Amino acid sequence: MPQHAYSVTTAIDDHQHAHVVYADTAGKARYQVLSNAQEAWPSLTFRHIKVRSLGVRETPRERAERQRDDFNRRYPVGTPVRCYPGAMGDHERAYDTTVQAPGAFIMGGDRGTQVSVKVPGDSIAITHVVPLVPIATPSQD
Repeated sequence: MPQHAYSVTTAIDDHQHAHVVYADTAGKARYQVLSNAQEAWPSLTFRHIKVRSLGVRETPRERAERQRDDFNRRYPVGTPVRCYPGAMGDHERAYDTTVQAPGAFIMGGDRGTQVSVKVPGDSIAITHVVPLVPIATPSQD
């Protein structure tokens, strides 16, 4: 079961603290804050703790898979792109090319999601690629 991120706010005796807690359920997030804070605030109870979901916590692998799938769905092989091998916005080093097969893919190690492009480096981090066409959308029949 993927963990969720929760915004947990404790309010007691004119003190308010906000935390981000990762837990399986809102109740577990609330209990985690309660058990960690009770020594400092012995009168703290569940009613002093408000919990709001921030969504599912993605693992690095899940994020890379989502980036790959989104890119490949929107920008098929042959899409013109601008690549920034250095810092984004470094127009002196930027070059225009096209997406090559297999498109975006997950590189081993800590290199994350890469996009296969037609030379000079064969692939580049997905965060350094800007498509030069509008996002492809499915046709409405």
